[in-house]
Amino acid sequence: MKKFLKLVLLGIIAITVFSYSQDIPDGVKRIVEQLKTDPAREWGFYDAKGSGYIDQKVKFKNFIPGLPVECYYLDFDKLDTADLSTPINKLIKKSNLWYIPILVDNSYSYHVLVRLKGGDFILVGCGGGPGIGFRTEKENDWDKVREKYPESTRISPLCIIDGNRQFLHFPNEKPNNLFYFRHPKFDDSISLMTSRSLDSLDDAEKVLRYRKKEWKAFIKEREKLSKENPGNKKRNGGIDE
Repeated sequence: MKKFLKLVLLGIIAITVFSYSQDIPDGVKRIVEQLKTDPAREWGFYDAKGSGYIDQKVKFKNFIPGLPVECYYLDFDKLDTADLSTPINKLIKKSNLWYIPILVDNSYSYHVLVRLKGGDFILVGCGGGPGIGFRTEKENDWDKVREKYPESTRISPLCIIDGNRQFLHFPNEKPNNLFYFRHPKFDDSISLMTSRSLDSLDDAEKVLRYRKKEWKAFIKEREKLSKENPGNKKRNGGIDE
């Protein structure tokens, strides 16, 4: 019996250690704990209700902050010159942004955003759905992710932000994999070339080849606009971060 209890205890400790991985900054952990224990925390339980993001009937015990996910930017300066077989983790850069998906009555229907600013992590936003681009009108991709990869599996993906596109990369799976968030109903070339399947994660190479081509075309267009409008120093948005 003692041996059994010891194994159970070790299992609980393992899950706890994973939930607060060394890769998650202390400042992010602190905000997670505050959201768990203080319903009045800014952009927490009461704010979610007040903003209409969650139903008024939801109880605080059913408002459960999940494992934080770190967001990265696709680094076009590296992509521009890199071989397309380069590992995806060599083509991204830190955004200092984390999102905390929150389980509300068994669905990830709310999130808060955390950013590193002035040496500390602060809350900078919130919304319906668990994070940037993770929710469509009829689907919740993060529910699907955690259904296939529950937090207890110790599998945590990286979120890669690419303008108004978002991807997940699973470091534990086959090399250079990507999962695309954008719904196929949108008129979007990457939707047409990717499967949106968590069972057969897409190879990053075809997406990177397409984005590299788009980026080069964007640079040429920006150079053309710069010559035509030499006084306009404003950065042309949309493609890069």
